[in-house]
Amino acid sequence: MKDIVIEKRESEGNEILSIKIDILEEYSTVQHTELRDRQVLLKIRNSRKYRAIFDVSNKALQIICNELNPDLTCSNELLYSAGKVLQEKCGMKLQKKRRNTRGTNKPKWQLKIEKEIEAFRREISLCEELQKDKEIRSGNAKKITRKYKIVSKSQIPSIREQLMQKLQVKAQRLRRYEKRSRFFRQNKIFETGAKKFYREISKSSISVKKIPLEEEVQEFWSKIWGNEKSYKTTAAWLNDLERSTNNIRKQEWENITVEEISEALKKSYKWKSPGMDQIPNFWLDTLSSTHTQLVINFNNVMKDPTLAPRWFC
Repeated sequence: MKDIVIEKRESEGNEILSIKIDILEEYSTVQHTELRDRQVLLKIRNSRKYRAIFDVSNKALQIICNELNPDLTCSNELLYSAGKVLQEKCGMKLQKKRRNTRGTNKPKWQLKIEKEIEAFRREISLCEELQKDKEIRSGNAKKITRKYKIVSKSQIPSIREQLMQKLQVKAQRLRRYEKRSRFFRQNKIFETGAKKFYREISKSSISVKKIPLEEEVQEFWSKIWGNEKSYKTTAAWLNDLERSTNNIRKQEWENITVEEISEALKKSYKWKSPGMDQIPNFWLDTLSSTHTQLVINFNNVMKDPTLAPRWFC
């Protein structure tokens, strides 16, 4: 029995060492990779199946954190490296970051409807050409003849009318979807900044035709903030306000704790779109051995904001 326990411990130790080496090898590559060039980490389905390997990885990361004492940037790179290594061990193939080659940000539903509208317009145009006694030998003309079983020209007006009605239905659907999408986007804008929302619905945009010189900017604001003003310091409302706030204690800053980080990550959506560092909340929550180091780094940044890396701001 004792031999079995020793063998099990040795096996686990070898697994920890193996994953530690894999993470450090990946970390050496990630260190020299820009955030925008990182590959997308894919969603791991049925993650409970891999709970054992996640536990071993946490132990490996704990050892690495104790050895390196990483700052915020290094902790981020270690988290991404561990996520990438574990993704491969779970059988997930990495996905290259897709670049927008079409030069459009239209959603898929809009592209689909626009494609259908374009197809209806093409068929209507072909019907009109066939109606004008023009001989069309293109493959599209033969295709539409077979599709709608056109035998005589007397059938073309009714087929054209059907296509026009289908085109109108699709166009109306597109307008309805665009209107709903616009409402949704404007609601989001209103939540973040009401001023931007009202500016958008009034169709007024602020455009700077000529950038003012530094001296002009200083002169403009000095007229507002440079002239000292005197106010009535004995106003009754000031005394009332001072008396009402005398018993309010000054709020002291308290350090972030590991429990707060863990609780926030448990409540978060695990696979929502990650930030520019391409680390989903799933890995931040699963790799809990990094929470202690993250808390240390966060508290250091709160005490001295100059320690915050540029990507974090």
